[in-house]
Amino acid sequence: MKVDNNWRPKMINVEPTAKIIESMARILSEYSKEMESIAEKMRSKNDISYASEAIQSVTNMVNNLRLDLLITRPLREFQNLKPMVEYIVDKSKD
Repeated sequence: MKVDNNWRPKMINVEPTAKIIESMARILSEYSKEMESIAEKMRSKNDISYASEAIQSVTNMVNNLRLDLLITRPLREFQNLKPMVEYIVDKSKD
């Protein structure tokens, strides 16, 4: 029996991962505004020490992005497919 290798994209629920990416976009947007504010304060006060505030902001941003979810959510969706894949494999043996 010929196995169709194009089945995966149709069965994987991409919504949880897409929601994470949208959440990340909102976080990045918020931090972008914060960085612009820091740059403006640095210019207006002519104070280079605001660079440390920018570093703290970037560090917090990376922690808040939850990059781990870009791995765990797709893995969870693949795990949810395991019973279906096993069923398809078993049926193909018949």
